[in-house]
Amino acid sequence: MLPIALVIGRIAGAAVPSSGDSASFTGVWSGLGVGGVLTVLLVAGFGEETGWRGFAVPQLERTLSPLATALVVAPLWALWHLPHFVIVANLRTFTPLLVVGWFFGLTCGSIVLTWLYDGSGGSILLVAVWHALYNLVAGSAAAHGTLGVLVTILVMFQAVACVVRYRRHPRPRPLTV
Repeated sequence: MLPIALVIGRIAGAAVPSSGDSASFTGVWSGLGVGGVLTVLLVAGFGEETGWRGFAVPQLERTLSPLATALVVAPLWALWHLPHFVIVANLRTFTPLLVVGWFFGLTCGSIVLTWLYDGSGGSILLVAVWHALYNLVAGSAAAHGTLGVLVTILVMFQAVACVVRYRRHPRPRPLTV
């Protein structure tokens, strides 16, 4: 997904953020480099995904479809992220319309991550890496500009594709490579 966004961004004439921008988060010392990337993987990736996809999704899917589960997790996940609107400088500038867009994007992420989790047979590693990579591009200093927007739009298209798949197959089949 990231290479596609980089190519589209380059065609659109957008500057590609430096590698340091991907490890720079508001409130986190930007000199962490690889340590910052590993921190994002551990905290945002494994820290969140063990709870959302590793615990909540299997519990909810006992009685709900995967799509309904993703839609139930999304507002809870949004509440979890509310403190970011105080901590993250970029989010503090959001207008009400941008908050609606942010919530829609987060809902799309919930759909994609639930689909990945179910399709991989419950791989926390897969969803944690996906989540961390997304945060490195769209939740860091690299997000300022075209790249963050493109990656988020790609996630939205991916979510639409997942919804189409869910309508055809309410219980996803394992992913094949």
